[in-house]
Amino acid sequence: MVRHFAILIPAGGAVDLKSVIAAGDQTIGFGGLYFQALKAAAADIFVGATKDTSAAAPISSTNHGFRVDPADTAPPIEILRGSGAALRLGDFSIAGTAGDTLLIFGVED
Repeated sequence: MVRHFAILIPAGGAVDLKSVIAAGDQTIGFGGLYFQALKAAAADIFVGATKDTSAAAPISSTNHGFRVDPADTAPPIEILRGSGAALRLGDFSIAGTAGDTLLIFGVED
């Protein structure tokens, strides 16, 4: 099964996905995830691991795992599970410009 999500970056610019995605969707095991900024995004969107952030060191332009470029020519960022545990949206945090949207497409295990 496939799923897609559109995550609006809130005022303050950073959010854990587990706080904006329905509880049942936080723990779906994905074999692959694709991240792309909505074409109208003002700037890069930064993505990182929730467990590697804190109130003192949130996801930011200098503390992140990867960045999603909103340019038309930028391909989506692809993360594949490999042979490890399934990918879960609740494990990710994002940061960017308030009002920008991160699009996520997932292929369930």
